[in-house]
Amino acid sequence: MDALVHEVEAGPFGFGRASSFVALSALIWKSITEARELPNDATTRYMYPVSCRGNKRFKDPPVPMSYFGNAIHLATLPARAGDIKSHHISFAAKLIHNDIAKISGEYIQSAVDWMEIQRRKGLEFAFNVDYYAGRDVNCTTMHTFPIFKTDFGWGQQVHYTLVPEVWFGDGTAFVLPTAKGGRERKVALCMPSGVMERFLGNMLVTKFTSCGSNSSSTGASPGQRFGAFF
Repeated sequence: MDALVHEVEAGPFGFGRASSFVALSALIWKSITEARELPNDATTRYMYPVSCRGNKRFKDPPVPMSYFGNAIHLATLPARAGDIKSHHISFAAKLIHNDIAKISGEYIQSAVDWMEIQRRKGLEFAFNVDYYAGRDVNCTTMHTFPIFKTDFGWGQQVHYTLVPEVWFGDGTAFVLPTAKGGRERKVALCMPSGVMERFLGNMLVTKFTSCGSNSSSTGASPGQRFGAFF
């Protein structure tokens, strides 16, 4: 992870310190877009969750302490596929970094107000990302989940996995913890098998991940592959 973060920070579009989430997100977005071989003028969107809990930006009004469950905003960042493919990885990282920086309490409240207006009008709304068209990426980060601290009375866990489902679609990514902990991450992806093969051979993926020795796959649905690397 440190080498990837350094690559982003030292790149031509560097913006100072880069978080591990921003650096890994940039790798996922750029590598998937290249593997898909999208036309340069196509629009690709990167969707990621932003927590509305325990953050100084979201204290007016705060999420009640008695609330149990997720409280997230799903941000969707669009870009031209040609720009993501042709520029250094720091370009995608800067887009993500700047997008995160603009999300404030007022931003979240405006999204809530818009949804309330839509509901009063009797209109439906959905995620601004296409799970099945092979253009967008939906990344969920769960690397802080204490999976390896759960005590079943059987000793330290050695493995866990996600159960592939059809709703995972094309381009869904999960950032997960590893037994080693720290800044090491495990990433699970769901994409068509042909795209997955190109992804695993991508220069950034082979340079900054150990997918060659640690990748695995199971059938998510006909023609799809559910792969993992860290």
